[in-house]
Amino acid sequence: MGEIIIQHRGALNLEKCFWYLLAWKWNKGKATLLTSKTSHYSLNMTSENGTNTTEIQRIDPNISYRTVLDYCANIVASKLTRQEILTSFIQYLLLKIRYQPPLLLLSLSDCDKLMSPILTAILPKMHTNRNTSRAIVHGPEAFGGMALPHLHTIQGIEKLKLFLGHLRLKDRTAQLIHYLHAFNC
Repeated sequence: MGEIIIQHRGALNLEKCFWYLLAWKWNKGKATLLTSKTSHYSLNMTSENGTNTTEIQRIDPNISYRTVLDYCANIVASKLTRQEILTSFIQYLLLKIRYQPPLLLLSLSDCDKLMSPILTAILPKMHTNRNTSRAIVHGPEAFGGMALPHLHTIQGIEKLKLFLGHLRLKDRTAQLIHYLHAFNC
């Protein structure tokens, strides 16, 4: 059992915080994410004064879908305007789920499955049929689309930013990339 203790200095409500551990177990060339039942790690943080330690709730990697479902339920029950729905989607939800794409490689099909309940919730609130072609929903405005960002596109952009960031820093990862490029050419 591993334990990590961190002292934070800020306005976090430790009781509302949670964390994920993305660790892999390989079996015959197939990787599976470890859960809290298969890897026993905890994260404890002390308050600013350093006297009280709070164990931060660990969430298994497969629970991230809860954020999407909670968001969808709140949107359906809301009385937000079309513009407020769009703003909440771009400025709230996409920012919440965007940190994971550089770490994961989700297929277009997986991203479509994740986006489906979101679009089912927000499209009617934006006065658009929930069955509108996704080519229109995600298509550019110049061609009559709504230009709503798609998670698969965000994933690609974030991976490219990460890749270019390493190359610009000329760090160890960049050296490895250059080595692999030279080796494969």
